[in-house]
Amino acid sequence: MLIFNYDINSHGIVLCSEDISQMNFDSINAILERCLDHVLFRTPWSKFFKRNIVNTLRFNIQITIGEDTLFVLQYLQKCKQIFLSDQLYYTWFESDCSIKEKYGLSVEKAVYIVSCLYFEYKSLNIRCLKFEKFVYDFYYTLCEDDLFKNGTTWFRNRIIVQLWNNIKFSYSSKNRIMFNLKKYKFIRYFMKIYYGLCLKMFNKK
Repeated sequence: MLIFNYDINSHGIVLCSEDISQMNFDSINAILERCLDHVLFRTPWSKFFKRNIVNTLRFNIQITIGEDTLFVLQYLQKCKQIFLSDQLYYTWFESDCSIKEKYGLSVEKAVYIVSCLYFEYKSLNIRCLKFEKFVYDFYYTLCEDDLFKNGTTWFRNRIIVQLWNNIKFSYSSKNRIMFNLKKYKFIRYFMKIYYGLCLKMFNKK
């Protein structure tokens, strides 16, 4: 796999500020353990792939956001070499629409996607805490609007709990307590009422 740097909106704003071609690693695992959370490593653009490795790999059409990361994780399991270049061969044009507005998910769909990603990630036999946190936080945010109603599906899912246990000590004590409280529907119900009241008070000011 050959990975290039990239530009944002053709304004010369390069998200990867570090000269990636100068990174020194002993192995692919060392690269992934440090960088897998970076957008350059978890997306298929700004890369050259080998056709014989891609073979029958295809995007999962049941996934609306994250299918590209899933594809890359599957490819990396077969990849023997990674080459990095600081050359700019890709321009990313940012959308005015927020990710949550564009790709909001139901809890059930978010759990499905996280489960797929986590399975392929574990198959790499590496540990990248930042990637694990990214997956949890990203999909939690995308399904947040559905959590009050269907939070039990999230907070009691085996994969979600396993992922949370991997990363929970990187969060504050408050966040760890809230994870356990939100397992209960009546707690989520009162939280929804509380947030609604706070919003009304804020709007009256």
